[in-house]
Amino acid sequence: LESSLLSQESSGANRGLADMVSSSTQHSNWNLELTEIPIPQSSAVAGKSIQELELQRMFGISILEINRQGFVIDRVKPSERLYPGDVILVVGTEEQLTKSGELLGRETPGLESGTDFSESVLDTEILVSATRLVGRSLAESDIAAATGVHVIGIERNGDRLLNPQGHEILESGDRLLLLGSTTELRAFRQWLVG
Repeated sequence: LESSLLSQESSGANRGLADMVSSSTQHSNWNLELTEIPIPQSSAVAGKSIQELELQRMFGISILEINRQGFVIDRVKPSERLYPGDVILVVGTEEQLTKSGELLGRETPGLESGTDFSESVLDTEILVSATRLVGRSLAESDIAAATGVHVIGIERNGDRLLNPQGHEILESGDRLLLLGSTTELRAFRQWLVG
């Protein structure tokens, strides 16, 4: 059931959500629905991987795509983490979607400061040749240790690489997708040209 639907949906990864929803009505006898679930700023699931959440085992749903600030992850791996502001495209029955939506959309009041993702935001930065990162790998640059900011995506010449590996060499013109607090992002920008 799931692999059949997933192969149909992933083949249409470049289509809009409306197209995908209308095409799914052709399979209405399967009693499956597609819906988008936004992850709130102080979500109980923020920072957790899909594997940790065990959504398929607990609810029977599958995450087909994650929209992260305009970056679409259409081949979602179990190791993929969910972040505040993500909008996930999920498939399941109406009952499964309702139950999973209660968990995924739930906010957790009073999170400890060490685990509070409510201050984390996603932002982008385009690298110019005069910055300290150009020509260096992510591991060599050690951005997270220096500023607290995580590079979770790189867009280069129209191609997008999500969750880049440490060996990835940064180039002038790269558009980085960054995760950090506003204070960390400000520190990153100062560090970048320093």
